[in-house]
Amino acid sequence: MSIRQAIPSDHARIALLSGQLGYPVTIEQVQQRINKLGAHQQIWVYEQNAQVLAWLQLDRQYQLTSGEHLEILAFVVDEAYRGQGIGQQLLDWVKQLACQQSIELRVRSQVKRERAHQFYQQHGFSWQKSQHLFIYDVTDIPPSKS
Repeated sequence: MSIRQAIPSDHARIALLSGQLGYPVTIEQVQQRINKLGAHQQIWVYEQNAQVLAWLQLDRQYQLTSGEHLEILAFVVDEAYRGQGIGQQLLDWVKQLACQQSIELRVRSQVKRERAHQFYQQHGFSWQKSQHLFIYDVTDIPPSKS
């Protein structure tokens, strides 16, 4: 078992697991998106027997309102391997990283992901607030009349 940063040969597994998380993407989209990540964002994978079984996206953020923190932006374990402690090992690794850097660790989770909420609470995270996500879809904007 190893936890390491993602490399290009991981992109197919990352795409597959993204679909399991509910965000279907192609390998090409994964490649394009990873190439656009800033230095403050990293993709970490959990590998066992030369196969990526889980991945997470970690972002180091600095916000005017709340200061600096690490945030898990996405986290998925292959559904065939869930319940075997893989998620716990990857999360423990990230928690240790946050402790070493003396920086708060955050994670957001959709309201419908009740199993994930229990997982985070069992691993020391405390619920802080609920939010709504509003999206301004620029593809629905009618062309301006000049």
